[in-house]
Amino acid sequence: MIFCNQLSTRGDILRRRILKEAFIIVSLLIMPFNFCYAQNNAEDSFNKGMEYAKKNMYSQAIVEFTKTIKIDPTYVEVYHYRGSAYRDMGDMVAAIKDFSKAIEVNPKYPRSYVELGDIYKHEGNTKKAITYYSKATRIDPNYFPAYNNRGLVYYHIGKFDAALLDFNKTAELWPNSGIPYYNLALVYLAKKDFDKSWNSLYKAETLGITPRAEFVEDLKKQSGREK
Repeated sequence: MIFCNQLSTRGDILRRRILKEAFIIVSLLIMPFNFCYAQNNAEDSFNKGMEYAKKNMYSQAIVEFTKTIKIDPTYVEVYHYRGSAYRDMGDMVAAIKDFSKAIEVNPKYPRSYVELGDIYKHEGNTKKAITYYSKATRIDPNYFPAYNNRGLVYYHIGKFDAALLDFNKTAELWPNSGIPYYNLALVYLAKKDFDKSWNSLYKAETLGITPRAEFVEDLKKQSGREK
């Protein structure tokens, strides 16, 4: 009987070991499918959020972006676009929180730095705005919105030479847009360099920009020219 009991015990141990190993193997096989399923759900929610955002349905977009974050809390773009939705709803506190979280998840994501710069620019905190734009240029030296928006801050605080550097850099990186040339025209007018202001304005118009009538009249008046 003792011998039989020992055999029975050893058999139970062996069966438990086989079952445990089988469970581990099945778990390893299932894990990739669970991961793919979760990723697909995250993408579905993100895409729904983007569609709502395009239609200016920001509350619905935020719901979908939040679902995505619950599935994948490392999805940097979701924090960024949820922050954009909060910004467009006027909730700057929530927007700053999300843009900052995007940077925390990926410190080399320049778009969120620029968005933070834009918020601080509109709040009148030019020092913080310039800081965030400058960080974006260091992370990605080819990200032209950072130069353009920093140039606008420099222009509004009267640092015209710094603004020229940024707008010229923007024009170099964004050659098919008339926006940086129009901004250059504004700065050159402020510096009383009328020839360069007119030339920049012509370039901007060639690239599809329609200038403000007030600006054109001011340029005509100050330069003593019609064109």
